[in-house]
Amino acid sequence: MPIEVKCPSCQALLRIADENVGRKSRCPSCAHVFTAEPSPPYESPFVAPLDAGTPSNSWSLPESSSNPYAPTLTQPELQVEPGAFGPRRISLDEVLFKSWSIFKTHWAMICVAALIVMAVNFACNLVQNGAVQVVTIALQDQRITFGVQAMMSIVFWVLQIWLQLGQAMVMLDVARGRPINLSKLFAGGPFLRDAIFATLILMLIMGGVAAVLIGIPVGVGLAITQSGEGAAVGAGIGVALAGIPIIMITLALFQYQFLIVDRRLGAVDSLRTSYEITRGNKLTLLLLGVVLAAISIAAILVGLLALCVGVIPAMIAVTGFSGLVLAVTYLSMSGQRIVLPGSTADPTSASYGSPVM
Repeated sequence: MPIEVKCPSCQALLRIADENVGRKSRCPSCAHVFTAEPSPPYESPFVAPLDAGTPSNSWSLPESSSNPYAPTLTQPELQVEPGAFGPRRISLDEVLFKSWSIFKTHWAMICVAALIVMAVNFACNLVQNGAVQVVTIALQDQRITFGVQAMMSIVFWVLQIWLQLGQAMVMLDVARGRPINLSKLFAGGPFLRDAIFATLILMLIMGGVAAVLIGIPVGVGLAITQSGEGAAVGAGIGVALAGIPIIMITLALFQYQFLIVDRRLGAVDSLRTSYEITRGNKLTLLLLGVVLAAISIAAILVGLLALCVGVIPAMIAVTGFSGLVLAVTYLSMSGQRIVLPGSTADPTSASYGSPVM
């Protein structure tokens, strides 16, 4: 009878045959080689099992909810992923290795998903700009034009969040070795409300930090010099002071969309859990962002050198790869399984293993 062991590197729960107990095994998620020894089942500090009767709006999953927008347990594609879940330190090379290994195999579907999202965004931009131009020419009223532009901007912002949720679900499936279903790009509706609330909370936090750290130097500069020049100097100092805290807040909380679609957490709990799983990983996340930016710039330059023909394919490929990297980063930080191409892992199982012969 197979036993369950925990990978000491990524904490993934693996299933090992009896005859391989005590032998060297390789984790299909992180490729770490270790001696297979039985381990107790993982108890998640964040999410309780599906049958646990816990209050709603907590860190664990409610057995039922009065929220009409909440996904139900009768929808398999919206069920919480079973298995281990908890904070884990990651490394830059680990995330890039896993992401590139997956991208090499599934690059076509990943790029198609990125192309669909980019096409929808482009179409929405055309509609938004066209509607504003029509209203401006037809009514010749700046107030109405401003109102229409503001309304269209809000609609477009909500649409962006909806597409981001769908893209997150698709990339999570890719990283877990599941069949790729592109219709999930448009399946973010059940999670939209929580995602909007979480985004607003994050905007309020960053806005408050910016207001304090910029407002104080502006006030001091204005009080000392009694002139606009002093206020401008204070504003420059405030922007420099606010930059680092805002970056740290963004790195700490930006996993909330993955937590909403993957663990079905509410707005506040998704931000709180994002803070927990990113603790100790912020420097790696910052370096990862720098690497992705460098890859984007390099890809665009290569596209420009190819008589500009390669710019659009390069942007599509970089967008798809970046989305996959974000999903792999989230799964790695939260200690969840990632199925690399060529592994013997069962994508439909909560635990898996691959003994080294």
